[in-house]
Amino acid sequence: KELFLTANRISRLPVEIGDLNSLEQFYIDDNLLLQLPKEIGFLSELKQLGLANNKLTQLPGSLGHLTELKSLYLSGNQLKSLPQEIGNLSKLENLFLSDNLLTSVPKEMGKLKNLKELNLYNNRLTQLPVEFSDLSNLENLGIGKNELKVIPERLNRVHIY
Repeated sequence: KELFLTANRISRLPVEIGDLNSLEQFYIDDNLLLQLPKEIGFLSELKQLGLANNKLTQLPGSLGHLTELKSLYLSGNQLKSLPQEIGNLSKLENLFLSDNLLTSVPKEMGKLKNLKELNLYNNRLTQLPVEFSDLSNLENLGIGKNELKVIPERLNRVHIY
């Protein structure tokens, strides 16, 4: 149910990763991953996914099939955008995206009603979707070190750092 491959020199995952469909925790932080196979979306029981500190530039839309996911760690990559399917992660509570190259985030993230922590610190964001106001359970929002001019209304109840 757990697979820890942290701190290696792994640059790609085999498509067979999708066969591990009873996996609940998968950590492959601190590696050299350039991309994820679309088969990552077959890990239907996954609750924790650690992909921080790799070299990812994009994510497959199939990530949106991970509907049991509660925590997603993507900090320290080279992501320039996120797939709109990220809005399908209805049980997601923690999303860490700091230290990437994001210039925008999809409005579909406003559907993540269970999200408590969203870290977008140190990206290149110029605005946040107005739909972020719908994140009713959001407690902590990291948006420092971006290029934001305004933040959506109703986020004043959130701890912003």
